[in-house]
Amino acid sequence: MERPGQDDEASPQETLEKYVKMLDGKEEEEDLLSDTEKKYKYTFCVLYTVQLLWKMIAPKISTADIRQILVWEDHVVGLVRNTPPAFGRPYPKGAKEQHEAALSAYRQCDLAVYLTFDLLQRVLNDKAEVTWCHFHPIPTLKVWRNDPSTREYTPYRHVAFRIRVGALDLIYDPTYEQFGWPHFFYLWSECVKLRSKDNKEPKLVNVAEERAKFQAGSFYEKLLEWTWSALKDCAEGDKFTFGRLHRLSQAERQEAWDHVVEAVGMQIDILCALQDLTA
Repeated sequence: MERPGQDDEASPQETLEKYVKMLDGKEEEEDLLSDTEKKYKYTFCVLYTVQLLWKMIAPKISTADIRQILVWEDHVVGLVRNTPPAFGRPYPKGAKEQHEAALSAYRQCDLAVYLTFDLLQRVLNDKAEVTWCHFHPIPTLKVWRNDPSTREYTPYRHVAFRIRVGALDLIYDPTYEQFGWPHFFYLWSECVKLRSKDNKEPKLVNVAEERAKFQAGSFYEKLLEWTWSALKDCAEGDKFTFGRLHRLSQAERQEAWDHVVEAVGMQIDILCALQDLTA
């Protein structure tokens, strides 16, 4: 079998597209990959796992009671009932999956990065550099919730991850759906040219200040602790570890993803139920 070409000979966009396809099941055999290619594959497997976890968590922790979703031109608006908050309310019947995902992601970027920053730094470790950055986005889709405090779409500061691995300089954006963007990976250069207001480069945040937004003892701190605990239990049970994902077959990797999402999801459901009882 012919060995695949080296990634350092490909453009950043070609390299990115190759590993996105790998996550869809079109991948090269592990023993045919160079060390650099293995590092790319490991990094993309980790990021995809974290994104699966966040997409599962986001609707579970949403407290908005959305009675109707309106779509016109470049707007998606969730009309919110004025009811007491409760976790995991269902969306209106017939709502499109992409609109549900966008409304679940709405203004949740701070939380998504807070929940996953330490995890990414730990599991990527020497494989990739992970930093927490912010910029003012240019949305393709204007997603917002219509409630007593919000009567029109308001632009706001957005946070995401900068991931540098090998020759790739990426943005990993857990809440990309709220802007109508097509994928949670995109090149740093693409962000500057197309997605950041006035073509400004994203800036590093003050991590201590960002963490301080989520007060000690708050539900969100508990959410972080329970997520870590569930991931630790999965690793101890040997059904899921981040370090093995890139060496598994596609079928085995999918089984591992299903297991970890279900296990963490069960813990989040319990936490949310307890929180609702004490609210």
